[in-house]
Amino acid sequence: MMEMVLGLLLLSSLSLKAAISGDVCVSGHDSGPVFEEEPSSLIYPEGLTEGKVTLSCQARANPAASYRWLLNGTEVPLGLERHTLVAGSLVISSPEPARDTGSYQCLAINRCGTIISRAANLKFGYLHDFSPDSRGPQTAYEGVGTFLACQPPPHYPALSYRWLINEFPNFIRADDGRWFVSQVSGNLFLAKAEPNDTANYFCFTTINLDISTKSTFSKPIPLTVLPNANPRKSVPEHQGALPRRDVCADWKHCDPGVLCLWKSGPEASMEESGRSNAV
Repeated sequence: MMEMVLGLLLLSSLSLKAAISGDVCVSGHDSGPVFEEEPSSLIYPEGLTEGKVTLSCQARANPAASYRWLLNGTEVPLGLERHTLVAGSLVISSPEPARDTGSYQCLAINRCGTIISRAANLKFGYLHDFSPDSRGPQTAYEGVGTFLACQPPPHYPALSYRWLINEFPNFIRADDGRWFVSQVSGNLFLAKAEPNDTANYFCFTTINLDISTKSTFSKPIPLTVLPNANPRKSVPEHQGALPRRDVCADWKHCDPGVLCLWKSGPEASMEESGRSNAV
């Protein structure tokens, strides 16, 4: 709201200056500015200090428009080393999160009027490394489901997830129906474990930004599959109707021993650790 108020005050100030200067719009000859291109929001890689951000702005007008830019409602000082104009576009050199994050708007001005663009948000994306600590070994039993936790590092925006077996680039393929990788938590789910599933597993994360892509992977998570020894005695068996919170009855995308939240109605779904799958 404050940004809008500041923008309106600036527009009023520009109109008053034009009136005082006597620079009059000639009807039938002159035309006020009309945007042909407005700035778009983008996410810039944090730490890429030698790069540049370009926020585009172009308007047709007669006489030609001049341009100004606002950051969070405050005018951006142009002509300095960090902020320059190329036609109407704003170029930010060596962008920094603390100084440059925010909402940008372009103003196009001539003697017939002033227009202000939609807001474009500049944010900074990042993906830190996984913890250097070793991951504890896990045990599963043959014929039973299990899962491995990804525990992704701090990041922005959302990640995409894959898993490696033993070494790069041996990625898990989910087309056999026994594997599922949550694109919310990153966790790896395995149905009906087999002895040959014994291996080291790595959670592989990728962040896609507007101008770059970065990936990193976890320390190995050792998984050992043991012969079936009836390990699930503590898992409750279904008695009559399925309660609203119980174990999954059918493991296609869910471990039989993982608690699930069931929702009733025509759009029934189950959720595990923030993951939602249609039933």
